[in-house]
Amino acid sequence: MISKKNGLWIEQNDTLMHIIEIVKYKNGVRNGNYKSINTIDQSIVKGKYVNGKKHGIWKMYSQSGTLLRYNIYKNDTIFKIRRYVHINSSL
Repeated sequence: MISKKNGLWIEQNDTLMHIIEIVKYKNGVRNGNYKSINTIDQSIVKGKYVNGKKHGIWKMYSQSGTLLRYNIYKNDTIFKIRRYVHINSSL
């Protein structure tokens, strides 16, 4: 019998090998906080899964920690997209 994933897992994305994912599972389904790190540009995505579906606010940060955008999901469907533009104050 194959046991289902439970608890916190650190995984390498199967299709995008440069993405490392930190995600919680419950009975083999993503359920809880999620974080991914892009090993090429060091960007970070944070969000939450509820019963295997994206739910709530998902944020993407740059390498320096600047918020680039956030999406609001409900049952894996995007409700709202907000993008931020960093303006260099030295210009």
